[in-house]
Amino acid sequence: MTELTQTLVNAVMLIAVTLIAGSIGLKRFEAIDRRFEAIDRRFEAMDGRLDELRTELKADIARADSHVAEVRADLTQVRSDLTYVALAVGARRAEGSG
Repeated sequence: MTELTQTLVNAVMLIAVTLIAGSIGLKRFEAIDRRFEAIDRRFEAMDGRLDELRTELKADIARADSHVAEVRADLTQVRSDLTYVALAVGARRAEGSG
């Protein structure tokens, strides 16, 4: 009977140690899982912020393109005005020297 009792005690001890180790392992796994979920939420928030920044940057680029187009139009007008002035001054000189 002592051998049977010893075997039963060993079996009970093995089951107890297995349950304790499993419980500790499960708690650690759940803690790690919560940390990964928190990290996932942070990445999703950063991804959303990057999308907002991308949209803002596109709008800024569109505004800059618009301003560049306005400056080009103004420069074209100034060039046209300068050409007109140069032609007028040149025509007067030609009339005065003739």
